[in-house]
Amino acid sequence: MFRRGFPGLGGGGCSSGLPGTIPSLIPFPIPPIFGGGDSGKQKIIDDLRRELRDCKKELEDVKTELRSVKSSRDSAWERENKLERELKEMKEVKESNDRIIASMKSKIEINQKNHDEQIAKRIEEHEEKMSVLKDKNAECLKTAREAHENKMEKLKKEQDQKIKELEEVLKKTKQESEVKQAKIEKENEIMKKKQADELTIHQQEMNKLVEEHQKETEAIRKENEAMRNILEEEKKNHHYLEQNQRSEQSSELTNALTRHVTLEASKRVLKQFLNITKTVQDTSDALKRIQSYCSTESPENNETKIALNVQGLDELKEKFKMEMFQFQQFIIEEQNAKLEILNACKSCLQKFEESMRNQNLLDICLHLPAAIENKSVAEIKELEKKAKELSKEMDGASDEVQKRMQMISTADQLEIMNGGSD
Repeated sequence: MFRRGFPGLGGGGCSSGLPGTIPSLIPFPIPPIFGGGDSGKQKIIDDLRRELRDCKKELEDVKTELRSVKSSRDSAWERENKLERELKEMKEVKESNDRIIASMKSKIEINQKNHDEQIAKRIEEHEEKMSVLKDKNAECLKTAREAHENKMEKLKKEQDQKIKELEEVLKKTKQESEVKQAKIEKENEIMKKKQADELTIHQQEMNKLVEEHQKETEAIRKENEAMRNILEEEKKNHHYLEQNQRSEQSSELTNALTRHVTLEASKRVLKQFLNITKTVQDTSDALKRIQSYCSTESPENNETKIALNVQGLDELKEKFKMEMFQFQQFIIEEQNAKLEILNACKSCLQKFEESMRNQNLLDICLHLPAAIENKSVAEIKELEKKAKELSKEMDGASDEVQKRMQMISTADQLEIMNGGSD
């Protein structure tokens, strides 16, 4: 891309010597295009147009900068004019102040001169008045002195007479006072003696009372000390008994709580175990019914009943598996149950599991419906025999459960069945 210059502008930049107006843009001549086809012509035209837009943009920038310079210059001129006006006003104010100061100085000098003259006049008048007053005061002072001396002479005579009278009164009073003093001293001597006697008697009585008080205090102290020792001993015994009682109560509460927790856990274990026992008993009852239906002369007549009981056996087997799994999970969380109950339940469940997993039970569930349908008498009789043996085995396991439970103490059974109500 290349640039073209404009009159008065240095390559698009702004200089300090810009003219007042910006010359109009000279149209950029488009040179003739020879060869190259339409695409080449269009490219050159596009380049020229793009350069024209750039030149216009630079021109706008120059105009903007010029307006900014003009604005700054106008602002500077305005500030300069304002400063000149303010300076002129300050000069006028200073000249006015100078005139006022000169006028005030002149007034002060005149006032000072008048004041000095008035002071001098007043001093002169005062001296004349003081001279007249001195003459008058000398004459008045002489008269006053004579009157004062006469008055003092008279007062002296009166004072001497009063002093003489007071001396007579003082003499008489002194004599009377001496008589009274002697009488008072005599009475004081008698009073002192009487007080000394009374004090001696009082001191003797006080000593006696103090001695008695000390004896009583000592007796009370000994009695209090003995009582305090007795109270301390009783307090120790009471504290010891109270502590033992608390310990026993705490042990009893702990044991009761432990027993309650154990009984509740044992009760929950037995409840779960009885559910499994009932499932085994239901299985045994179903086998007995199957054995009864198969023992007739025409087992096929009981095909529906046998099928229902076989289906019930399948359901009881699945129920037993689920209850066994739940019981194993349950006893993990119920470790507080009685150990002998847990052991008894585990032993009995082992017997139940052997019966419920017996191959004969599987054969009955798998082959009996088909044997009934095919009227296979020999197979039916064989499966009837297996049902009878398996039912007998389950009854034996149930009887063994009863025996194991009877081995648990009667008191424990009662507590468990009652739910630890104590």
